Amino acid sequence: MKSIKKTVGSRIRDAVRRDAFRLEALEPRVLLSADPVFAPLAVLLPPDPDYIRSLTEAYAVAQESASPSISVPMMARLLSNPAANNSAQNFPVDAVLFDMGQMALQSGFMDASVRVAANEVLGGSGSLDIGLFNSGIVSPGYSPGMQTVASFAQDSTGTLLIELGGNSAGTGYDQINVTGSAILDGTLAVDLWGGFVPTDGQTFTVMTYGGVTGKFSVGSGLLKTNDGVFFEVTQGATSLTLTAHTVDPSLDFVLKALDQNPADILGLDVSQTNQIGEWLNYDYFQDLTPVTFSGALKLGDNLTAEGGFTLGYSADKSLTAAGASSAINTNVWSLSANNLSAFLGVSGQGLNFGALSLDLAFVQGDTVGYGWVMGQGNIGTATATGVAGLSLSGSNLALDFNWGYGSLADGSANNSLLNLSTTPITVGGTTFNANGSAGEYVLASGSLTGSVGDVSLTASVGVSVSGSEFVMVGNAVTANLAAGGMSIGVSNGAFGLVSGATGLAFEASGGLALTGGGFASFSADSARVAINRTGVLQTGKSISFGGSFGYTFADVSASSTLQAVGVRGLQASLGSNLTVGGNFAFEKDSGTNRMLVVASGATAQVAVGNINLGVSQANLGLSVSNAGRILEARGAVSASLGSAAALTAASVTLRLNETAIDASNLTIAAAGQSYTFDSGLTAGIREFAVIGADLTVAGFVKASGALTARWAGQPTSLTLADGTTRSVNQLWVAGTGLNAAVGANLGQSGFVGLQSTGLEFVLGLFSDIADPSHQWSSLSGTLMSASMSGMAGITLAANALALTYNSATSGQRVADFSGSNTTGITIGARTLNLSADAALGELLQASGFAELDVANFVSLSGNFGFSKSGTDLVAVGSSVSASLS
Repeated sequence: MKSIKKTVGSRIRDAVRRDAFRLEALEPRVLLSADPVFAPLAVLLPPDPDYIRSLTEAYAVAQESASPSISVPMMARLLSNPAANNSAQNFPVDAVLFDMGQMALQSGFMDASVRVAANEVLGGSGSLDIGLFNSGIVSPGYSPGMQTVASFAQDSTGTLLIELGGNSAGTGYDQINVTGSAILDGTLAVDLWGGFVPTDGQTFTVMTYGGVTGKFSVGSGLLKTNDGVFFEVTQGATSLTLTAHTVDPSLDFVLKALDQNPADILGLDVSQTNQIGEWLNYDYFQDLTPVTFSGALKLGDNLTAEGGFTLGYSADKSLTAAGASSAINTNVWSLSANNLSAFLGVSGQGLNFGALSLDLAFVQGDTVGYGWVMGQGNIGTATATGVAGLSLSGSNLALDFNWGYGSLADGSANNSLLNLSTTPITVGGTTFNANGSAGEYVLASGSLTGSVGDVSLTASVGVSVSGSEFVMVGNAVTANLAAGGMSIGVSNGAFGLVSGATGLAFEASGGLALTGGGFASFSADSARVAINRTGVLQTGKSISFGGSFGYTFADVSASSTLQAVGVRGLQASLGSNLTVGGNFAFEKDSGTNRMLVVASGATAQVAVGNINLGVSQANLGLSVSNAGRILEARGAVSASLGSAAALTAASVTLRLNETAIDASNLTIAAAGQSYTFDSGLTAGIREFAVIGADLTVAGFVKASGALTARWAGQPTSLTLADGTTRSVNQLWVAGTGLNAAVGANLGQSGFVGLQSTGLEFVLGLFSDIADPSHQWSSLSGTLMSASMSGMAGITLAANALALTYNSATSGQRVADFSGSNTTGITIGARTLNLSADAALGELLQASGFAELDVANFVSLSGNFGFSKSGTDLVAVGSSVSASLS
């Protein structure tokens, strides 16, 4: 600090003692070095005021043309031993403190100009008729105080530090009074003192003057985030005031978004925080320079990001909310960043982002307590986190959000959006120009791949937060459940996912995707993958966000363990001429790596060309594992055995066990449905069990009882009467201990023929693979005990009559089953073979030894052949003996 007396004489006197004393500042200490001639004298002499004054005047002359080692006021203060208390202030560690009150005691300072130099601080309270020029720090009082000077000038390096600790100038807060003119530049710094927090609208006149030119170029401490206030600077004709404003909800939202830890000062350093305070005084400072900082961003509870940010500000932009008739004045805070790490979700459930680039705009209502936030960015990498059973990741996703915040005048939440279609906002490389019709949303969108539970998933998705739930909606989805060597699920479909405090619910629906498990071909009306870990019914729950992302759960039952695939209208081939159809539920048994399948109202059918036998309206259970398939279906018979035969039955059970285990009485479950296999589902079995059956063959043989039908897993070679062979599919029907009727007019009142209670037979049905219209039918059987029916006066006694039927369609030669061509199936301990001799041509007869009695008049015995001719039964005998009764 330098004081310059206006008289030349005083400067000459001061030159005598120019180097008598030199004061050097070192940290907060003052070192006094002594001239070997003058210094001891001065130390021994008492501090006479006149001497001090003359000394300081002479010293000033010498220092006017050179940089002083110590200013005159400081010299005076040292010589008069004033006590300056600086405990209440925080100044630079090497600053030199001067006290205005002590200076005021020195009459030598009347009619002087005083300069506060760099690293010098003028504190204390008092009144001096001086011109005060500040290039250091002027801080009235020692919290607080008042200073009065004749004029005041501060250059760009100077700081006026004002402390606020109460309501009254001088005793409650600092004030500097300038009786003449003030010239302003440099920094206006504001601090709160003694725990004081001003109220909203409270005004502090921190400076008065007769006139003013210039203005402060830098504001420091104008924003107090921890105290929730900022100060508005108003420079009038005769005074400068600070008006406290409580941070309203609109501004508070912006600050809290940047301020996850108040101790970090928004993640900014002091100068950057000060610049935000200047932006809040845009009308005064006119400062729009962006600031760059490393910190954290938090938008509500849903989106957080960390990294390097660039924050900008634009004041007084007139914008209109969607649907509103008038515009409001707003201030726009712009935030841009690259290579951020971020999180989108709720309660730790959501997506972690890497390499996020982001452009964001906070639109703060200028005079209202609400605003808007919108952002767009690109996500380098995204990974699902915090959701049990969810493992998804992707790259190059888009981030987009738009919502309102704060409260409207009536207290309701601001859920509107801005209409920027005619007044767009540009931040970085992003232009926000939406009209607000999409509603509030926050979403990440792009392609994700991974799994949900045991379901593999690939989809184009939108990810958001709805209330307390993390939600996801997708399309072009492929979702598959794999087990037992097969995979089933959805292709080119849509899905919805919800995860909250109770767990996860997921459903995907679309076209059927199916591989493995022996499914050779398939079609379906629709497929659905469902997972529910919530224990709550999710059917009908809707998800909607972002204007174009929505999904409604169609069928997700209440469960904590549901993980299944449902297929409606399935028609599938299981190979080996076996097809199934209906509505099916598939579920993975993780413990055994089996795919378990349950259906009701299903069909299962074996087709041999145009000949088929199956089950309709069936309950069906299917287990698919790497060991093979186990299938059982129980229901009504469905049969089309061609022109050769017809079958009806009370019920039929299809059984298929390709494994080496006995699956009898095993229970399986899928999607809340269960099925228990019957006994008899032994290893290797492949058959139909037909209960309460009536089988009619060629209108000549009718067998009733329990039948067994089997199909072969592969074609066989069939030898015809001319010696040629054909590759054919085959179906076998057989039975033992059956009731039988053989003759004409079967099932009618005019039946004429043989009846038996001990029929065993085997029927082979064959279809040409090359031309299914070419079919062969052959039956061989035995009537263990037979009697005549429908012929008055004729009785018959026969045992072990042979039944033979051999036929071909479309003019084909009959098949030969004689000799080495004999073939058949085994039921229990009985082997039943076809034995028709092709050399005999087409056959339809019962033959063997029989005894006939005609009207108790003639008795015949011998070998008889019984056949049908139209509606008549024809009997032909050989080696017959006849006798009269």
